[in-house]
Amino acid sequence: MKLYFFGKCSSAFNDQPGGGIISIMMPDLGMMYRTQFEGSQKECEYTAAIMAMKFVEKNKELLCKQKIQILTDASGLIEEINHDAPVSPGNKIYRDTVLMYLKKFGMALSWVPRSENRAAGLVPDLPPLKLKLDLDFDFGQKGNDSALGTNNGGNGIF
Repeated sequence: MKLYFFGKCSSAFNDQPGGGIISIMMPDLGMMYRTQFEGSQKECEYTAAIMAMKFVEKNKELLCKQKIQILTDASGLIEEINHDAPVSPGNKIYRDTVLMYLKKFGMALSWVPRSENRAAGLVPDLPPLKLKLDLDFDFGQKGNDSALGTNNGGNGIF
C-alpha cells in the first residue's frame, strides 16, 4: 500500500518561511488530506512527512497487516533522513522525528518523480495565507510542535 506525501512553500527563495501547502494521499484507501502551512520549504516537506507518519500511527489497527511504502519527490529530504546530506540545526528535530516513526513502524522512504507523487497532483500556486486560522491538527504547526512531542518550540525531549 502506497502513502504519498508532499510539501511546497511558495516562497522558497533562500529557504525563507512563507505560505505553503502540505498533503498526504493513500490512493488504496481513497484518502487525501491537504492544508495550507506556514514555513520554509524544508519545514513544509518535513511536516508533510510527519503528518503521513502520524496518519499511520493513528490508523495502525487498520494498517498493521499492510506493507506501507512511504513515497515522496523530496530527494533532499530523503538524503537528510538517510544521513547522506547534512541537516541544519533547526531541522534536526524534524529529521529525528521522521526517523523515530520510520523505525517504530519498520518503514523506509522512497523517492518517486514529481509526476508520480499522487499527493503533489493538482497542487495550485496559492497566495500567502492572509487569515490567522488555527491550522494545528496535531502535526507540528509552528509554535506548537505537538507532533514532535513538545510544546515549547521543538526543544523538548521525546
